Amino acid sequence: MKSRVSNKGDIGDQSEERLLDSQDEGLVWVRYINKDYGFSFDRPKLLNENKLDDSGEYLLFVRFEENQNEHPSGIGLGVRKSTLVEEVDELKKKLDRDFEVKLVSEHKEEIDGFDAVVLQYEPKNKNILELRSFLIVNNGEHSISISTVPDQIDRIITSFKFL
Repeated sequence: MKSRVSNKGDIGDQSEERLLDSQDEGLVWVRYINKDYGFSFDRPKLLNENKLDDSGEYLLFVRFEENQNEHPSGIGLGVRKSTLVEEVDELKKKLDRDFEVKLVSEHKEEIDGFDAVVLQYEPKNKNILELRSFLIVNNGEHSISISTVPDQIDRIITSFKFL
């Protein structure tokens, strides 16, 4: 059950609305809205937004993290001009090349009327890395990739909307 908290505002190309969900044991979620690329999703409020200006192949890359010095347990968001297949293939290659992880599940979704893929990875060495889930959705022009911990991916999937 969601209840809205009366704190809504616009910040540049995005706005946030606080949402409290009793299923999340009091965790406050906010709505991330990106007007430039036309999508939104819920994210935990406790994560600080860090937009990377020089993000290489991404048109937009944002990290939502608790603290820059902590082990990365937040959310990564990337937007690229690519097809869904291209984005999934590129992500898999990058993870295989740069990290010692194993793909444990892959399934297709339909999100807000568009095709999407959800990937679940686990680290080969659980003492170094954490489990990660990826949502990749494509609107016909851009692929939006979101990385997070498995216990947050369902909330992100159910809340993801194109504007």
